Amino acid sequence: MNGGEAVSCKKKDVLRLSLQEYKDYKEKLTNGFIQAASFLKEQRIFSARDLPYSTQLIPLSVMFAILGSKAHDASVKYKLSRWYWCGVFGEM
Repeated sequence: MNGGEAVSCKKKDVLRLSLQEYKDYKEKLTNGFIQAASFLKEQRIFSARDLPYSTQLIPLSVMFAILGSKAHDASVKYKLSRWYWCGVFGEM
């Protein structure tokens, strides 16, 4: 975060990115989405239809993008899994 600003990922925020910002982060974010999809399969979420809250996909992907290879550590996966399921069951 820059100077305590809130983080947002709305359409207007994405459209505000410069071409260079897009190029700088596209590979890392793409890998984050791929890792998030793999994680969701491990959680037995096999299709978009099975995803209880699609709003969790963006922050989950960002966490994987930021964590990189650390996301594969057992303790980190455990925390990600808890975050995911607490979010799901906390909304019921």
